[in-house]
Amino acid sequence: MSSSMNLRIVSFADGTRFAPGVMADDDTIVPLAPVLEKHGIHLDSTRQLLGLWPHLRILIGAELDSGGHRTLSADSVRLGPPVPDPGQIIAVGFNYDTHSEGFLLPRPAETVVFTKSPTSLSGPHDPVVKPAISMALDYEAEIALVIGRPGYRIDRADAATHIAGYMLANDITARDVALPGGFDSSPLQAQIVRGKGYPTFCPTGPWLLPAEGAPESFEFELSVNDELRQSGSTRDMMLGFAEIIASVSASIALATGDIILTGTPSGCGFQCDPPRYLMPGDVITARSDLLGAMRLPVVEESALPDPTARQA
Repeated sequence: MSSSMNLRIVSFADGTRFAPGVMADDDTIVPLAPVLEKHGIHLDSTRQLLGLWPHLRILIGAELDSGGHRTLSADSVRLGPPVPDPGQIIAVGFNYDTHSEGFLLPRPAETVVFTKSPTSLSGPHDPVVKPAISMALDYEAEIALVIGRPGYRIDRADAATHIAGYMLANDITARDVALPGGFDSSPLQAQIVRGKGYPTFCPTGPWLLPAEGAPESFEFELSVNDELRQSGSTRDMMLGFAEIIASVSASIALATGDIILTGTPSGCGFQCDPPRYLMPGDVITARSDLLGAMRLPVVEESALPDPTARQA
């Protein structure tokens, strides 16, 4: 039996777009459009689904329990990013003490926040494309939260009510593009948005775990070619989920479907001695017990499809 408390939201390729669905079990997807159309509800986007989720989750859970709906094998479709149409992708830097190792900078007085282009978003099994210009391609396993209820200058005590859910993410970074002068260069010379904004530089998925019933913390890990590189828990974050939302929204208005990356622990390629950066042929695997697994092959830039084509 399915429950409205343990539904997992996915997107899957349906023609030239990504359509929303839910996981009936680990191997089966239920497309949501026909389920909701029976009740006169027509969804145009995943963001719209997230905005209506508090009202729809019990209905969807009951429909899954009743059976008779169309299903798809998860292996038969291409999974996209669970939220394929965010307005913003916002990231929090240096939220784990150990990730600061290697940066010759003082601890900032305020939370470090930067953005990634929405066109950097990709799915949980899509290739990561190495730009020809970069020889320092790196990984950063993170837990991402997704905004459900919009807000600005959100109080910490109210922050949890603004979270739609959680998912795995990987903040891929071309470090030599982001920091062309090296780690000890002036912050004024940083090109963070460029170094983190290439197409395929923000894989997410495979699913979004809705916030209701979710645990207070997540454990996660990342391997390269089956070699464990990162292992972390959100219990070790300096700012928790509520503090992140309060801090980010102090200066940025948040909208339904916005994605916030919450930081990465130690073990990135730049922290190895000597540094161990990603190269074509590598396979990055990130996993979390409740959030699934992403398997991401690294490929040459010549394999990149048209980055302006925003379709499945």
